[in-house]
Amino acid sequence: DVKMEDSIMENMLFSNNEGYQTALNGIYLNMISLYVDDLSAGKLDVMAQYYNVTENHDHAYKIYSGYKLDDDSFEYFLDNVWSKAYNLIANNNVLLEHCDADDATVSSEYYPIVKGEALAIRAMLHFDLLRLFGPVYNESSASQKCIPYQLSSSKDIQPLLPASEVLQNVIKDLEAAS
Repeated sequence: DVKMEDSIMENMLFSNNEGYQTALNGIYLNMISLYVDDLSAGKLDVMAQYYNVTENHDHAYKIYSGYKLDDDSFEYFLDNVWSKAYNLIANNNVLLEHCDADDATVSSEYYPIVKGEALAIRAMLHFDLLRLFGPVYNESSASQKCIPYQLSSSKDIQPLLPASEVLQNVIKDLEAAS
């Protein structure tokens, strides 16, 4: 039975309101890496043809403008987006679990703010993952299994859910956040 170092730090982090705010701020700061580096004004915008990228051999985004899905760097990009998003979701779920723990130290003043923001973040991240890795949503594709919806910080692999169920979970989180 080995006591993990980071669990001690986790208990200290969630010992007061400032710790909850620090955890939430950390999630927002890590979202910058995902959204600025990978999901905005870059590779996805090139793929959406917002920019005219020439097919010359020197352009950094040529594989994205040409939809070269079998290129190693394209696969790395997708793996990176997937990993970063689910890492953020896991950290977010830790925060949510501490908010609702029996011994939670977050005050009644901060609880609805922290929990609401964390639920909205979880919904947004899953929605973006659905947009990127799921089907083009319509009546015939709603039952297509696409991504897991991670509701806890458990490291257990979750099953792929149909797109309609992912959206139901997004809506449920957003309603709970309001």
